Amino acid sequence: MPPKAEVDVTLSLVGRIPRYSLDVLWAMWQPAMAKMVAEARVVTKLDIDAQLGRLPDIAAAKTEIVDGVAVIDINGPMRKGGGGLFALLFGGADTSLITEQVNQAVANGDVSKILLRIDSPGGSVDGVHELASAVAAANETKPVTAQVSGTAASAAFWVASQAHQVFAGEMDMVGSIGAIIIVEGSSGMFANMGVEVTALSTGKHKETGHEGLPIDDEQKAELQKLVDAFGDKFVSAVAKGRGMSKAAVSKLADGRMFLAAEAKANGLIDGVQGFDATLGKMQASTRRRRAAKAKLALAGVDAEHRRYLEARGVG
Repeated sequence: MPPKAEVDVTLSLVGRIPRYSLDVLWAMWQPAMAKMVAEARVVTKLDIDAQLGRLPDIAAAKTEIVDGVAVIDINGPMRKGGGGLFALLFGGADTSLITEQVNQAVANGDVSKILLRIDSPGGSVDGVHELASAVAAANETKPVTAQVSGTAASAAFWVASQAHQVFAGEMDMVGSIGAIIIVEGSSGMFANMGVEVTALSTGKHKETGHEGLPIDDEQKAELQKLVDAFGDKFVSAVAKGRGMSKAAVSKLADGRMFLAAEAKANGLIDGVQGFDATLGKMQASTRRRRAAKAKLALAGVDAEHRRYLEARGVG
């Protein structure tokens, strides 16, 4: 059995594989999360064994640089260190690696702008704050644009909101601001099977969410405090990134998803356009900038040449 997290709330994979933690606190669009959990429930050890040779090589993620624009993908469920069984089941985006990609783009002299291409339902909260902070910091030196190409929900939108500009295609979805913890109450099932579970711990909150044990109102209240604290951080980050009041964001922070036009009306994005249009405009901007720099450099050479000739009484 894998080691438990500090707050022992887990989901279970049922079938012929051991129970597996899907993390504790999630910032993820609920329908996508439900689909992910449903898929996990029917996975067997035979399924995993058959796929082990085809684990996604997430570590090989590359930043594409096009005309001075660094294109970085955030695709699939987000998770810090998103390899192993999680990657096998769901693919996904490793927030640690993406943070590194953003920092490398900032340090790269060949990059003048950064474009995040996002299609993600969100994911585990671990690592999201660090990635969002890296995006916000990058904006101080190189403009970052976020392009939604499908979905930017929950944790994915937190990251997107820290960009200088956010765009989405007409039928793309944005939002699901908030956090969720799911606790499976399995004590009744265990009792029906004639299994009695006893926990010996240093305190009742160490037992919260453990399989076969009931969860009482006090334990639920403690978990709700965690959800509320994270939700407050989420709302504050979106408000700062989007230049909105916290009250305005709070009205939208009930888990709703918005199509692009409504997201724009609510202030969550800056415009409705697709990836190609966004990249094209960014490329055109960097080309103009480079042409202007080249012209200035050439003018400087010409001026220096004239001074050289004049100093020698020529021309």
